[in-house]
Amino acid sequence: MSPTARALLLGAISTALPAAHALAQAPAAPITLPEARVEARPVEERDQVGPIRGYQALTSSSATRTDTPLREIPQSVTVLNHRLLEEQGARTLEDALRNAPGVVPESPLFLNQNLNTLVRGFQAEIYRDGLPSYFDLGLSQSLLGVERIEVLKGPSGSLFGGGQGGGHGGLVNIVSRQPSPTNSYEAGVRLGPNGYRNGFFDVNQVAATVGGTQFIVRMQGEQLHSRSYISNLRTDGYNVQPALTIRNDQTSLTVQAFFSERRANDYPGLPPEQMRGTRFGFDRFVNANGANVPRTVSQRNGVRALFEHKINDIFTLRFAGQYAVSNIEQQAQFQFGPAAAAFGYPVNGSTYFRYNAYLQQDITQLSALPTLQARFTTGPVKHTVLTGIDYDRTTDNGGIGFAFADLFDFAAPANTPFVQPAVPVTRNTYRTVAGFVQDQVTAWDRVHLLGAVRVTDLDITSRPDGATRTTAETTRVTPRVGLGVDVLPGVTPFIGWGSGIRSPGGYAFSGFVNRPRPELSEQLEAGVKVQLPFGITGNLAWFEIERRNVAYFDLAAGGNRQIGQQRSRGVDLDLLWQPNSNLSVLGSFAHTVAETVQDSIITKGTPLRLVPRNAARGWAAYRFTGVGPEWLDGLTLGAGITAVAGAPTSDTANPVRTKGYTTIDAMISHSIGPVRLALNGRNLGNQRYVIPFSYLNNAVAPGAGREVFLTASVRF
Repeated sequence: MSPTARALLLGAISTALPAAHALAQAPAAPITLPEARVEARPVEERDQVGPIRGYQALTSSSATRTDTPLREIPQSVTVLNHRLLEEQGARTLEDALRNAPGVVPESPLFLNQNLNTLVRGFQAEIYRDGLPSYFDLGLSQSLLGVERIEVLKGPSGSLFGGGQGGGHGGLVNIVSRQPSPTNSYEAGVRLGPNGYRNGFFDVNQVAATVGGTQFIVRMQGEQLHSRSYISNLRTDGYNVQPALTIRNDQTSLTVQAFFSERRANDYPGLPPEQMRGTRFGFDRFVNANGANVPRTVSQRNGVRALFEHKINDIFTLRFAGQYAVSNIEQQAQFQFGPAAAAFGYPVNGSTYFRYNAYLQQDITQLSALPTLQARFTTGPVKHTVLTGIDYDRTTDNGGIGFAFADLFDFAAPANTPFVQPAVPVTRNTYRTVAGFVQDQVTAWDRVHLLGAVRVTDLDITSRPDGATRTTAETTRVTPRVGLGVDVLPGVTPFIGWGSGIRSPGGYAFSGFVNRPRPELSEQLEAGVKVQLPFGITGNLAWFEIERRNVAYFDLAAGGNRQIGQQRSRGVDLDLLWQPNSNLSVLGSFAHTVAETVQDSIITKGTPLRLVPRNAARGWAAYRFTGVGPEWLDGLTLGAGITAVAGAPTSDTANPVRTKGYTTIDAMISHSIGPVRLALNGRNLGNQRYVIPFSYLNNAVAPGAGREVFLTASVRF
């Protein structure tokens, strides 16, 4: 953080605390608000994390690793609950995350799923149940067994790390659906275009009750088969998630296993320089990955344990741990570089050099996170103190090899035999040991102060075949502080600052000119949270994130130099309106300016790839429950709109920029007893558009045209 920004933060806190104290000590003058008369108030329910009202979640378990009301957290947090995802017919993590402002989700067409999910312009990390999910392989875009998704904005290095470290832009924590004390059963199938078939089931059963202790089992599973609107692209996969919970009034233990596999053809995208708006001089659904190339196989298997014991009314002991084994064997043919004609080849402008590629990785991850929480009150001040130790050891053994295949013409696609190139193996190990302490303070029921500090020891070892082993160890303190004050009932301005630490990359640290250093980041954020009458909740925030020690390749030196600096600034808005149990309205908007600040090659001010300047999302659903004639009961209608500005396709100077687009979605569902039928339509206007694509940092991919999916399920 710049000295000016730090001074602003400290000055704001030092000014706000006395003012808040005076506000709290002043006579409690009644504040008169207009009387709100709502015929059908939204019903407050609970999911497995906390209270909800329709689409609204009132608490978060991720931002502070404690169950905390959202309005008391001095940080932007977006919560996407199960009801929202089900009514929208969300099939993938990308579908879900487009509801969160400032998030650029990874396309399901890209096979390494969590490499390029961005929050506020920078890479985010994927967590599952509060534990890092490094590379997140298998059928990882699936939403099977997802209770909710919580998106934290900005670096959260005071509480999160492991794998390669915490994300600079934020993190996405996927909260799993655990065994429940109420028996439930569900089975269904989702059908769609291009042979899409997705069968799923969920069986939850209380197996036994012995002396006040329940033994609950849950089995969730699915199978997926689909072709694609992209040529030569077929996907098959499965997910199986068995779980056992043992619980009584004071203690619970959940052990969940996960077995997931995805088999899919690789897709390298299209050359962005061929794009004329959204039109190409050839079929935009063509695939340079040939029909002779075997499909990529990706797996993730493991076990996760979650333990909680309430020692007394003050102390709660928790433990979260996991062991996971993942692997990917990716075989591909892809275009690379400028068109062949640029090198003097006597070919047309749609012909490119095509290469064979083979990527193989074996990843093992062991994580352990014991924490102790204390809740107590001293006078007018309520404390929630959390302390813990975070351990993670991730080994990443693999490599990638390339070999020239032939010339490929997008206007006249042809197959060529795939020849697997040799792969040099690199053995990487990331070991994280950290200790942290956090105190959440609520004073006079109006002032919410958060302070946290974490000491992280990050040890990185890399040993490429035939090269000297490279090691880098860093011990770093990553603090966090924030303040929110309820200036009016339901209106809480807040300000916060946080920092993060992350490894400078994945492969071959010997590729650095000097000893590698971790990347560092800081965020300053200020905004306001509202929880108003008539069912309105929202979060509006301004932010600035700085990322330092960014590595860029120096051709003259033959390696990477960590001299780069990047910055992201902007505003984002979350808004939910739940006036009653029938109507739910969601709105989100983000304006993000992410750019290079310092680099020896890239010009200052060059925008960062994949990040649109503006993006907005709106969705509304109405449930005809207790309204009108009886035959309307169980009917739900919904519609949404997504508008996204264009974005650069690479970080290089003068990158190609895609055009903006707008798509319209709609849904209709009807529940009759235990049976639910739903139709979900995507891109109903059949908008023709392309998006920046992650493949080799310079590609685009066409968006899907009009699609309609039918879901039929029975639950009781």
